Amino acid sequence: MLLAPSSSYNNTSMTIILSLPYIHLPQYYTKLLMSNSHSNPDFFYQTIQYIYDTPVLIGLTRAFLFDNASKIPLDAQLKAMGWLGVRDRLALIFLERERSGRFCLPTDESRNALGEILEFEKRVRDISVEGYSRSFLLAFYLKMIQLRQKTNDKGIEKLFGTLPRPLVQMLLEVKSRAIRIDWLFLFCLHLYQYRGPEKFKVLIKSNDLQRGMHGVVFSKVWPSNEEQLADEIIRNLLRYGSSIGEQDFFYSSLVGGVQRSQESDTTST
Repeated sequence: MLLAPSSSYNNTSMTIILSLPYIHLPQYYTKLLMSNSHSNPDFFYQTIQYIYDTPVLIGLTRAFLFDNASKIPLDAQLKAMGWLGVRDRLALIFLERERSGRFCLPTDESRNALGEILEFEKRVRDISVEGYSRSFLLAFYLKMIQLRQKTNDKGIEKLFGTLPRPLVQMLLEVKSRAIRIDWLFLFCLHLYQYRGPEKFKVLIKSNDLQRGMHGVVFSKVWPSNEEQLADEIIRNLLRYGSSIGEQDFFYSSLVGGVQRSQESDTTST
């Protein structure tokens, strides 16, 4: 299973155990994917400045995004691409680096990999908050794992064939959005695998989830009586957080990073 490189079955319960790895990602890039491009009218100009101030990024931008044959300055070329254009082109560079082991012009394989990432982002658009690239970030992480494993697609499902479509559909039916859709999706994926589709469907149709799935207290859905599974969820989320360079998710007891009231298990706004 591509999503879980070392997935296995618990001998007693036959429960699928997911094991996601830590992978060293370019955190100077993932930092941009965690930003809100709609919160600040100057976001893109600040992003361009960030690229200039980050030696690796400006080097890659000049080498692979800048059209040397054009008389148009780099700033103007980046502005013409727009934030999503710059984001996707940088992703291609890193995907190709992971695939081939060196920075070079993207191949068709890398372009296909980016296409899968964009497909997943589009699929979960209705449960994501516009302006964030969190679903893109999760897909980027998973695809980089696949490339790191040097997996051959022949005879194996493509990456997002392993992300259950029924799970995505169930989350879409809740009709609630989450900023940190990446964390939410990973958490729900564990529950979906551990509990099974039917039990998971019952869970997400509860009143709590209907009010807002990003504000569900961990203790209400956490498999606390199954220590091994709970430990595996924690390990996987820690590995993901370390890979993308984000740990503050664990400061909250709520799915999606919403802070918990100290007086009760209700969300604070």
